[in-house]
Amino acid sequence: MDKRKITIAVLSMSTLALCYILIAPLLAEMNKSFPNATATQIQLIYTIPSMIAIPAMLISGKMVYYFSKKNMILISMLIIVMSGLLPVLFNGSLTILYLTSGLMGSGLGVVTTLSSNIVSDYFEDLERASIMGYQSAAISIGGAILSAISGKVATINWSYSYLILLLFIPCIFIVLKFLPKDSPVEKVEKTNNTINVRLLYFAFLSFLCQIFVTGYNSNIAFFIQNKNLGSVEAAGTVNSLFMLIGIPAGFIVGKLTKIFKRNIFFVAVAFISCGFFITAFSTDIKLVYLGAFFIGFGFSVRAPSAMTFAVNMVTSESAAMAIAIVGALSNVGNFIAPFIINIIGDIVENDASRIFNVCGICTLVIAGLYLFANPIKKTIKTK
Repeated sequence: MDKRKITIAVLSMSTLALCYILIAPLLAEMNKSFPNATATQIQLIYTIPSMIAIPAMLISGKMVYYFSKKNMILISMLIIVMSGLLPVLFNGSLTILYLTSGLMGSGLGVVTTLSSNIVSDYFEDLERASIMGYQSAAISIGGAILSAISGKVATINWSYSYLILLLFIPCIFIVLKFLPKDSPVEKVEKTNNTINVRLLYFAFLSFLCQIFVTGYNSNIAFFIQNKNLGSVEAAGTVNSLFMLIGIPAGFIVGKLTKIFKRNIFFVAVAFISCGFFITAFSTDIKLVYLGAFFIGFGFSVRAPSAMTFAVNMVTSESAAMAIAIVGALSNVGNFIAPFIINIIGDIVENDASRIFNVCGICTLVIAGLYLFANPIKKTIKTK
């Protein structure tokens, strides 16, 4: 077993884990193409992948008993990449855009669950935390590429931005070559460790946090536009920065885990909260960039930490399902985010700054809830 090749394969598949992020910079332009659509209908294009990923995650947690993880990942990556052709050929219908988002979500659910599961299969303890951090960095690289190019291409035609997914075809071949062949997981006698109160509480906090992070990504383009701070290209740059900061953040997750141990989740969410407050009081695009830096850093540390601790809460045989539960609830948060943010918007009279202030307060409360009843009882070995 060559762990270096496995690591490369995991990082390659992870670059597609934020495939839907390419849609975020396009929302304002899509709104112009569909003037009769409501803001929620447009935002659904961005959040449907998360909704469809939910059953895909849970199903993949069970499918590992019947199919090879490698084959499931390869098929899912191919579905994601090829889905980018649909909006280019048929871009006059919201239905087609919803279908494209659905295909992305089905592939996304399998890739995100099984990529983390593969890390738990081949790596242990602090090494596992470090690899999941590298995985987060790869996710950020993929997201940054998608966001940056998407915003620039959208100035020509927003539908062409979907073609960026074709750039990830080489990643499919890398996974095909480097990921070891595997067989379906052997079924074992059921235990009580798959679903427990600590895991559910932790998954619930991840769910709440994801609502507001997604709310940031799906509303930052409108925030910039309403505040006259920049164009669609500026929105793409903000989303790109949000992803880029995840690269160095991912590489130091292992070290941060060694320092903060189970409190790393609190630290990450606190960073997200600070980012919201900075963005809310922004009067210049540079401050928006700074807010994206804080939120992106917090997100990139929280995500791999959540998966690492989820695996630690259950037996190795139940790792795939534990990851699926945390991931699925996070994706529920992704899906309902537009509805929650729009409710907040109605309460604060759709003031963009007030919306992000409320998000900052809510994420600060989430960090406090985690610290008050820390659900992580097991600690990661640091030697």
